[in-house]
Amino acid sequence: MENIPGPNATWAEIEAFAVTFNGYARIGPRLGELASHHLRNGTIPSTLEELRGCLFLEQRRWRHQMSRPDERGLAHIRALIEGIRAAKDEPRQSLE
Repeated sequence: MENIPGPNATWAEIEAFAVTFNGYARIGPRLGELASHHLRNGTIPSTLEELRGCLFLEQRRWRHQMSRPDERGLAHIRALIEGIRAAKDEPRQSLE
């Protein structure tokens, strides 16, 4: 978790961090609905595990489209990263 991308991280740095957490294995079938809900509403999850899962799924989504995130997508991704940074020190939510 010490390699959380900074505010000016490149897409490559964000992708490398995002895939260090397998959202499919950790969250399961509800991951897609969870991520879609937050993207659609412009919100982010409240738990570290869900934040990591949504970031993982965003990476997978953009990779599947074979493109880089657009402005809206990148803003959401950066919000997820900032949420991860804020939540990482909460002992009840530690993923390590």
